[in-house]
Amino acid sequence: MTINGLEFKQVNAISPESYDVFKGDKQVGFVQLRWGVLKCLTLKCKGKLIYEFVFQDKTDGSFADEEQRSKYLNIVADKLNAYEVPM
Repeated sequence: MTINGLEFKQVNAISPESYDVFKGDKQVGFVQLRWGVLKCLTLKCKGKLIYEFVFQDKTDGSFADEEQRSKYLNIVADKLNAYEVPM
């Protein structure tokens, strides 16, 4: 899925909310929702954590619905774009 100019590619079916994130053909980040914690790391800063959100309901590793997924992945895309030089 493409969000704010970034391509979010699901890593595997076992971790449905784990994504490698690309700008063009360059990987710029990694996103994972696991045990109720959403984390985003940028590869530009050698894996620096640039966003973390802890869900109160301690989700099992999936967003509650598409609206929640869209909300938080848009936030993540904005954070990653802030670290990247435009192509």
